[in-house]
Amino acid sequence: MLEYIRDRPVEFVIIHKIDRLARNRGDDVTVTNQIVATGAHLVSTSEAINSTPSGQLLQGIMATIAEFYSCNLATG
Repeated sequence: MLEYIRDRPVEFVIIHKIDRLARNRGDDVTVTNQIVATGAHLVSTSEAINSTPSGQLLQGIMATIAEFYSCNLATG
């Protein structure tokens, strides 16, 4: 997807949930920065993420919860 949006202009990258984009906070930051660098906007169909401070906070929290969930599954 990242290669595709680098080569072709798109306005939006639409995902269902943050945990479908990345399973840890570091990957979430990296992928989101790459999306934004192309000029596209990341949109979640089920979470109110956006470029506002509140939207960025929510995205960070949701990415951290996804990372916790994934790590917790690996220990059980």
